[in-house]
Formats: sequence, structure tokens, C-alpha cells
Amino acid sequence: DIIDNLWINEQEIPDDGLDNDNNGYIDDYDGFNPRVENGDVPAHFHGHSVSGYIGAKGNNGLGVAGINWNVEMMLVAPTTYADEWITAFRFLYDWRKRFNESNGNEGAYIAALNLSLGFENVFPSDIPWMCPLIDSLGDVGILMVGAAPNNAVDIGTVGDMPCACGSSQMICVTNTTADDDLVSNAGYSKTYIHLSAPGYNSYTVKLASQGYYGTFSGTSAAT
Repeated sequence: DIIDNLWINEQEIPDDGLDNDNNGYIDDYDGFNPRVENGDVPAHFHGHSVSGYIGAKGNNGLGVAGINWNVEMMLVAPTTYADEWITAFRFLYDWRKRFNESNGNEGAYIAALNLSLGFENVFPSDIPWMCPLIDSLGDVGILMVGAAPNNAVDIGTVGDMPCACGSSQMICVTNTTADDDLVSNAGYSKTYIHLSAPGYNSYTVKLASQGYYGTFSGTSAAT
């Protein structure tokens, strides 16, 4: 239900250990894994379900329909450490910048980055490298859409990154029910949360080991 909407780098030969398109990245055929710096993006239950919301194929008589029925989703593997975040952001920046500078003949038109993860209870001063990177993505035309924490906290008081950046280049999203009520364990802020969306027990794709389809909850679903 999502495979037809996954981005493919047709200039790259998958799994040959080479940078076929000479863009500085090896085997980035269908995405990027910043931990090993190649295109080996492992199956992951969280990202898989999020991809269903964004781009499960619509009107195909199968499963669910995503927000975008026809879209290209470039996969980026989950990140943990600062250097992996920076490498992932640089990958996306390079692809979009190359598109801009070649008038669309090279690179990729990355319109938005879905970031369904983050650092809780911290402020920009605690992670000084993150906000400038978000702004740099915006400078080349990539809008970041980030998830609020899955805790009932005021971000302005306790902090949460990247939402606390307050960047004009990003939208931060919190979680509501189908009745548009704030979910009890969702973060909030009059300053740093821009939108809410229904992500409580909503239906999406699942890994095969989870039965292919089912419910998924949290600010990641809303985002």
C-alpha cells in the first residue's frame, strides 16, 4: 500500500557499494541510513506506520489511504546521536540544493521533512547545532514538520527539541482525538505548537509481523 509511493534514486545501483551518481553518498537508492552512511534503511514499526499516514496509495482497493495518494517518500532511518542527525540533515539539504541549482535536472524536490522524534526537556541552548540546521533546510526550501512530546507538558516551560526552536521554517504538531480534543498525554504550547491533528488510535499500515494494518497513536501519528 506504500511501495508505489516510495522515492527511488534511479541513477544509483542498489547494494553495489559504489556512489554511482557521484553525489557523495553510497547506495542511496531508496533513502539513507545516517548511522552507516548508505541506503540500507531497515524496516521499523514506527516509521512504517507514519509512512502510511503520509502516503499510503489511495483509491486502489487496498488497506488504507494516506493524506497524499500520489507522492514520493524518501526514507531516512531513525537517528540517535548528534552526528547521525547532522548527517541526515546534510543528506536532505544536499539533495534539495542540487535540485535548486540544476533547475530540477538533478537532485530531488524535497518539500517537507517529517520528524517524528526529538529530545524532551531541553532547550535550544542545550542543543545549539539543531536550530541552525533546521533553518538551513528551510533556506533551500524544505519545511520541517515536527512532533510534540507524548507528555502533558508545556513546551515553553520544560523545553522540547526541535519544537522549542521556534523556527519559521518548521511546523510543530500535537495530538488530538477524532473529536478534536487534546489527548491527555500530548504536549502543548501557545508559542511553540502550531497545529493539532487526530493521531489517537488512528488506522494505518503495519509491518507484516504486526498484521499489515492496525491502529497507531501518538504525536507522530498526528504529525
